[in-house]
Amino acid sequence: MMSREAPIRVATVIAAPHWGGLQTVVVRTEAALRANGVARTVVIPPNPAIRARFEAAGCDVVEAPLRRLRRPPNWTANWRYALNFRSGIVRLCQIYKTIGADVVEVAGLHHLQPAFAAKRAGLPLVWAAHSTAIPQPLRTMTGFFVSAYADALLCSGATLARRHGGLSKAKTVSFRAPIDVSEFKPMAADRAYARASMNVGDQDCVVGALGSFGWQKNHGLLVQVAKSLSGKNLNLKFRICGNAVDADASYFERSVLDPINSYGLARNGYVEVIPQTLPPSSLLNGFDIFALPSRAEGLSLVTGEAAATGLPLLGADVGGVPDLIEPGVNGYLLNCDDVAAWAARIEELAADPERRKKLGAASRERALKTLGINCSAQDHERAYRLPICSNMKN
Repeated sequence: MMSREAPIRVATVIAAPHWGGLQTVVVRTEAALRANGVARTVVIPPNPAIRARFEAAGCDVVEAPLRRLRRPPNWTANWRYALNFRSGIVRLCQIYKTIGADVVEVAGLHHLQPAFAAKRAGLPLVWAAHSTAIPQPLRTMTGFFVSAYADALLCSGATLARRHGGLSKAKTVSFRAPIDVSEFKPMAADRAYARASMNVGDQDCVVGALGSFGWQKNHGLLVQVAKSLSGKNLNLKFRICGNAVDADASYFERSVLDPINSYGLARNGYVEVIPQTLPPSSLLNGFDIFALPSRAEGLSLVTGEAAATGLPLLGADVGGVPDLIEPGVNGYLLNCDDVAAWAARIEELAADPERRKKLGAASRERALKTLGINCSAQDHERAYRLPICSNMKN
């Protein structure tokens, strides 16, 4: 339990509405932080569904027309971002003043406006690194700038802080995954229900992925793996579960849906794409092997949830994923582009139920020792208070 300290108010600016994992971190840690005197006001672009999610968790919410840099070829959005850069800073300064912020948290090291606004308003800045999505050279340059500019860095896992680049001189607090291990756990009833909903039998070995259908999640790799293993008698089923990302719809169709059809992988339910309708805690129980082939990640919440559910884990060696997977103990880390390596590990585990059971038990044990909502909230509070305490000493 956290010790009670002086109340503070944090303005948490999230400019990217599709960052579902980051939203989940805020939602899950809100009650524990508020109980210890840390009140957060979340600043987001207008979005009724996201606003409702935050407010249901007890967060105060302010909506503002936040702009952000976008991946090419979205040059129109980036041009508008540049044209409105100064006015956006002024608007955010007014928001910080209105809510009475003591410290500003900015999600994403490439989101500059809210960070510049914090400095202009004379407020301590906690910059949060949540992913390795941007290219390494740009990450390193950004890291050097953030180290010099921010008062503290809140990082999605210890491994991400080390491999990001340019952050060695930052005052860094790495946070642990806020996983409720009493909610995410092995449950026989949920397993039976989830497997029935996915149309798989008791003897099938289900390789499951759960996440948004965006380019970052790299679900096309699993399709290629499924193709390479389709001629073997392994009782395998692949289930790609999640929800669509409008901006990446063409990628998903080109890299996932079209190959499934052209290779004939949907035959007999071998590979299926399933919109997520069940709670993650139920759906994960229906898997036998959890797969995360992402091109970029922070501290992957769904991987932590899969670990708490007692699954063997196959994850791409990116971002903060190594914080959750110990190779050979509870799973394996793989190159996100190495189809042969993924196929070999899946074939190995599909043929060895006892090995899957051993790895899954280790996942659950590690989750019980290292994951939790309160410990994650403690990490966030430490980052928020760090620059305030430093300023008081000076």
